[in-house]
Amino acid sequence: MKYILILLMISLTTHAAQNKPTKEQLAVQKAIEAEKKIAKEQVFHQGSNYDLKSQEVDLSSVDGLSTEEDTSNDDFDMDDAY
Repeated sequence: MKYILILLMISLTTHAAQNKPTKEQLAVQKAIEAEKKIAKEQVFHQGSNYDLKSQEVDLSSVDGLSTEEDTSNDDFDMDDAY
């Protein structure tokens, strides 16, 4: 009876050890997931699948608009504040 229990315990521990991923396997899985994410983002940033022709502005319709003067230098003029 003791031998059967010992044999059963040994077989269960070896079975559990075989199913447990090692640190190297976990690192490889993380690296593969990171590469997949980078590849997906690269496809997005290349933009070859996007048709932006409908979003272009017709320059003839912009000619009639007035332009504002550049007042960026006057926005933070603190000379008269004190």
